[in-house]
Amino acid sequence: MLMRVAAGALAGTLAVGLAGPAIAKGKPDDKGPKAKVKGTTSLMFTKSVKNKLAKDGIKVDAVAPGKKVNKVKFVFTASQTRPQYIDHTGGLAFTRADASLTATDFVFDLAAQNVDLTVPGVGVVDDVFVLGKLKINKKTVTAKLKVAPGKAVLLNDTLKTSLFTDGMFVAKSSTKF
Repeated sequence: MLMRVAAGALAGTLAVGLAGPAIAKGKPDDKGPKAKVKGTTSLMFTKSVKNKLAKDGIKVDAVAPGKKVNKVKFVFTASQTRPQYIDHTGGLAFTRADASLTATDFVFDLAAQNVDLTVPGVGVVDDVFVLGKLKINKKTVTAKLKVAPGKAVLLNDTLKTSLFTDGMFVAKSSTKF
């Protein structure tokens, strides 16, 4: 559950994504797919982030239909049905004894190179992460997720931590179609 004060801050400003086999029905494209493209996205936290989460007592779980592969890797269903966007189902739940954050339905905007997410009870939060080193190939989209400018304070306040910094490299993502 999100704390009411943090939820209000998130609502005013705060919105993530995630490698397994997939069957392509089209080609990913930052201008739009030729057909509906379905696949999977894997998200793998960096070793540093994994260690900091553990040190702060923050546990991360997948929100169905997302799946937790291990302590740092999560897999989500991905689809590209609109130009320049990759939509994901499921999400991540960050919990600790006195705080939590659930983030679902990640949307990768390939043109703007950012990630929006949905916080239940709050709504869509824009531009929480930046898609760094974005690469769009014939059947793969890869990127490094970094905390977007101005979003670290919101993440930190919500989870009662000082873990996040603006521009921090949090995870690698790989979407396969």
